[in-house]
Amino acid sequence: MREKGAQALLARGHGVIVIVAVAATVSFRGEDKPQYFTTKADRGDIHEVVEATGSINAVITVASWLPGSGTISHLFVDFNSRVKKGASRGPD
Repeated sequence: MREKGAQALLARGHGVIVIVAVAATVSFRGEDKPQYFTTKADRGDIHEVVEATGSINAVITVASWLPGSGTISHLFVDFNSRVKKGASRGPD
């Protein structure tokens, strides 16, 4: 007798879940489409203020190891400069 009552309760629970799911699907069908706005581009200065505290670090750091020792007398590139294969290495 108890099993029939539990099965009936479980069946009712499933029925309620199905009804709620169908109601939610119908009510949130997504009929409201996103709105897009366009405007003509304006020329002018861009002003942006960013306030922050802390230390400033390089975006990319590269460890360099040279086979030898001594002092570097001239360096012909700036920090964070891109160097391509075959580029001039400075005055010869």
